[in-house]
Amino acid sequence: MNQFRLRPLIHLVPIAAALFPAILLCQVIPARQPAVITGSRPLCEFAERLQARHATVITYEDPAWQWRGDLQRLSLNPTPVSELIPAVESFAPPPSGSSTSPGEILDNAVRAFNGQTRGPHFQMSSSKLGLHLFPAEEHNASGQLVSASNILDSLISVPTVVRTASGHFAQICAAASAASGAGVECSAAGVRPWLDETFAANPKPFAWGVNGISARGALVDLILKSATTITWEFLCGATADWGAAGRSCVLNLRPLVVDDADAQGSPTRTPLYFDRCGECPRPNRPPPPPR
Repeated sequence: MNQFRLRPLIHLVPIAAALFPAILLCQVIPARQPAVITGSRPLCEFAERLQARHATVITYEDPAWQWRGDLQRLSLNPTPVSELIPAVESFAPPPSGSSTSPGEILDNAVRAFNGQTRGPHFQMSSSKLGLHLFPAEEHNASGQLVSASNILDSLISVPTVVRTASGHFAQICAAASAASGAGVECSAAGVRPWLDETFAANPKPFAWGVNGISARGALVDLILKSATTITWEFLCGATADWGAAGRSCVLNLRPLVVDDADAQGSPTRTPLYFDRCGECPRPNRPPPPPR
C-alpha cells in the first residue's frame, strides 16, 4: 500500500530524488514576466505565475512520457539509472491585454503553447476548485501524437472509511496507481508536516470515499473539504533504463501561494492557510488584487 510521505524539501521519491529542482516546483519567482519562457515545463511555469497573480487554483499534469524523444538526461555523467526530465521547450505567452479573467488568459496561453511546440499538447477544464491543465495529445512510444491517456483520468473507487486527510490523499494515489498501472506517489513537501494541520478537518480523522469517478475528480472533492485551499502539480519522470519500472509520478500537493511583497518591497510569495475557514486560526492577509 502506498504511504503518504510528508517530505522535507531535500527529499523526493527514490526514483526521482535527483529531479527535485524540476519536479517539486515548476519555476522560481521572476523579477518580471518574461516575453519567452524556456524550461522543461514552460506551460506549468506560466500556470504557476498566473495562479499566484490571480489567487486562483490552477493545477497541472504531466503526460506519462511514453516517448524517449520527449526527455533529456539530467546528469552530465549518465548511468543506466540516470534521471530523465522533460526536454527544454520555449513558449511565448500571448499578451493578456485587458482581460482580467484567469480562465480566458490561460485558455489563450494553452492555444499559443499548442501552436508553438511539437507536443505534448494541453487542454483546460474547470471545476468548483479552479482550473485544470492536462494533456490533450501526447507522443506514443513511436513518437506519434495521439490522444492522451492521462493517469488522473483513471476511474477509481476509495472505500468510505475514517482516515486523516493525508490518509485519504494516499488512498487516491494508491487507487490511481492500481487503475493506471503507473507508479503514483503523494507528496506534501515542506519544512514541517502541514497537510493535516492546515486541512483542519473536524474531527481530524473523518469519513470520506468515492465510487467510480476520475482520480482528478476525487482530488477536487477531497480538497473542497479543506480549510486551506490546496493546489497540485502532477509531475512525472523516468530513469535512463526506461520501461514502465523506470517511470514514476508525484502528486505534489501544496497550499495556494500568492504574489506578495516583503518589508523591503521586493517580490515574494505568501502561502494562504485557513483561507476557507472562518473559525480556524487567523489566516494570512488576503491576496492582493490581480495586477
